[in-house]
Amino acid sequence: ISEAECMKRWLMDHGIEESRLIKEDQSENTRENVRNAAKILGVNRENPSQAVVVSTGFHLFRSKKICSAEGFQTYGIAAKMPEIPFYHLNYYCREFASVIKMYIQEIMA
Repeated sequence: ISEAECMKRWLMDHGIEESRLIKEDQSENTRENVRNAAKILGVNRENPSQAVVVSTGFHLFRSKKICSAEGFQTYGIAAKMPEIPFYHLNYYCREFASVIKMYIQEIMA
């Protein structure tokens, strides 16, 4: 199943009514996900909206930057991660590279 379907099921299992959920399942990365969500919600820089991003701590910084670029005033909540140091090192190194790539793309645009 898609990440969107997984999260929808988890939210419903934890008491959120299905009628309150909008599932965006066409994206392949964070930027596409945020852009698609902005279109669904009618959000842009001229029509900003507040949003909460729930993600792993290592991914929050970049997620919030992407959301801001698409017109969201974003608040972040770090989800709990397993306490396995190797995974943390791997994820933070990968995310660091992604942040550098994001800034290079912004400069080159």
